[in-house]
Amino acid sequence: MAQGYVLASVTGFPAIFAIIEGQKQLTIALGLPCLLFIIIGYFSNTRPPPKDLRNIEAVCVLSFLFLLITVATVPAFIILGMPLIDALFEATSGTTSTGLSVASNAAEWPLTGHVLRGWIQWLGGFAIALAGVATIIGPGATAKKMGDFNFEQQDILTSARMQARNLLKVYCLITAISFAVLFFVLPTWWEALVITFSAVSTGGFSPRADSLASYTSLAQIFVILVCLSTTVSMLFYVVLYRNGLQKATKATNIKTIVGVATVGVVICCLLVLLSKDPSGQAVLNNSLNFLSGFSTAGFSVSPLNAGAATTILIIAAMIIGGASGSTAGGIKIDRAIVLFQIVRVSFNRMRAPSHALFKIKENGKWLSSARITSLIAVLSCYIATLLICWIIFLVFEQPAFDSFFVIVSALSTVGLSTGIIGPETPSVLKFVLICAMLLGRLEFLVLLVTLSPSTWRKRS
Repeated sequence: MAQGYVLASVTGFPAIFAIIEGQKQLTIALGLPCLLFIIIGYFSNTRPPPKDLRNIEAVCVLSFLFLLITVATVPAFIILGMPLIDALFEATSGTTSTGLSVASNAAEWPLTGHVLRGWIQWLGGFAIALAGVATIIGPGATAKKMGDFNFEQQDILTSARMQARNLLKVYCLITAISFAVLFFVLPTWWEALVITFSAVSTGGFSPRADSLASYTSLAQIFVILVCLSTTVSMLFYVVLYRNGLQKATKATNIKTIVGVATVGVVICCLLVLLSKDPSGQAVLNNSLNFLSGFSTAGFSVSPLNAGAATTILIIAAMIIGGASGSTAGGIKIDRAIVLFQIVRVSFNRMRAPSHALFKIKENGKWLSSARITSLIAVLSCYIATLLICWIIFLVFEQPAFDSFFVIVSALSTVGLSTGIIGPETPSVLKFVLICAMLLGRLEFLVLLVTLSPSTWRKRS
């Protein structure tokens, strides 16, 4: 397991803060997993890397990494005073960059606890951004796509490593710039650090119980802008640096991201102006909440009103989400565009002669039937999981709209809530949301294939 050294940083970084703060129990809870990962990394160096890494093996490794990181951080959350199921919920919400929380006393946590939550979100955000470009799109296709922009290629494994380094550089640069900006608009340096980790990963954990509500409007705006910066594919920044804005725009869906965000804000403003409270502050609050939902960050600047038109608009934004290869969740805007084209083609086919041929394009290239099948499969899994989870919530007599909202939030790894999730939530419902967060972050098919017995059955 060559990722041992990388995994050591998951608990190793917050362990440094635990040592500085003199938190002995947290130091042990974070230090032991770190030491274990270092040992695994040391012994794994004796084995050469695989030369024929298959896609199924790559997605299984990705799934196990998320599960392993989650389990490794559970003891620390227990030390912070959370029951086992709550600790598992908090760890899952962190590693999946969701931001839903059931912590009742987070304001009383030491700095280490807040750093831990933000840090695992930051790591989870980068992992899914890399997976979106390298694994979900496909290693071979990605190598060719990256090759179009003058990256030297030798083989798929080399390409993946080079690709990871470039994306990590971009991710770290965005993080550094964001911290430098938020350092001046947030009250303390440590809040700037923690919120930077959460915002860049579109995670949504905040050290304050009211999320961003008690910060200044300027601070809220800058935090949401940071979230939006990673709602586009990380590939955009790599190509922007190497080949300029025109090719970067052509290679990604940044125009669509900006367009949807702009239209959504305009609609949000109109809905607020037609409401009972058409004040300027209400316009700003609802617009920022919408952008937070669209980026799947999950920060809130004001309470969400169940059943309000703007809240319904936020649900639609959460379902769509950001671009593939970004840190955002949702079904991804790339898929939404293709699904819209499928509907359009279906209408056109009904009006056209029987021998007419219709094809669908994605980023200027003809879309294969395998890609269309994959898109429909992901959408079907999303809808089926949403309905199953919603039925379970209704069986436990939870409010229908609030339940629907929080399940969408979990499946799209957003973290927004209308207030029905907390320490008092039944354990069964917490476990349901844990499964929803993992399924949503690992793109459904990835986790389902990994857990399928047929994947591990030896074939003759």
